[in-house]
Amino acid sequence: MTHGTGAPFGLCEPLPHRLGKQPKPVTLSAAPRYLQVAGACNEPLAAPARPSQVFWMLNSGYFSDSCCSHPLSTPAELEEKDALGVRHAACRCLQAELGIPPDQISPDDIVFMTIYHHRAKSDRIWGDHEICYLLLVRKDVTVNPDPSEAKSYQYMTQEELEDLLERDARGEAKVTPWLRSIAEKFLFKWWPHLDELAPFMEHHRIHRV
Repeated sequence: MTHGTGAPFGLCEPLPHRLGKQPKPVTLSAAPRYLQVAGACNEPLAAPARPSQVFWMLNSGYFSDSCCSHPLSTPAELEEKDALGVRHAACRCLQAELGIPPDQISPDDIVFMTIYHHRAKSDRIWGDHEICYLLLVRKDVTVNPDPSEAKSYQYMTQEELEDLLERDARGEAKVTPWLRSIAEKFLFKWWPHLDELAPFMEHHRIHRV
């Protein structure tokens, strides 16, 4: 659990944040170097590919960010310095949810961008209220999602993600509220600058979304 400043003050099970308390999740978008239909590739395409990111469909049918979870109460995942704890947590979640082999991803591969305070109502009962650490990965990896976590996954260019959000607005597709917030307020601004992200890193700011 965290205060509104992001400072941790205790532990919780996953349920309480649905009732208004704020856990500290890890939200991650994976950007491979090259785009290939049906997943990440180990070799570049013949022609230069536009930067793409991987998004996955939850079993509920909603498209979401590449990975979203919470750090465990372990020394490695509670380390605050340089967001090392949440980067360790992201590695664990990428392995568990997207099936990325441990030898293909490490905390050093993960870029901590910023923090945001997220609230979203899902229906009359459920909602989200979280302090989120936004992370990026740009690497070729093998993706083999856990079928209990993801129905499918897809690499998208910025234009394709914009189209998905438009289709969601028309009721023709479904995206999670946090994916829309992340895309519109952060990802679309960062996307053209994946080779030079330093100017966009705001480690000590909490964006109120």
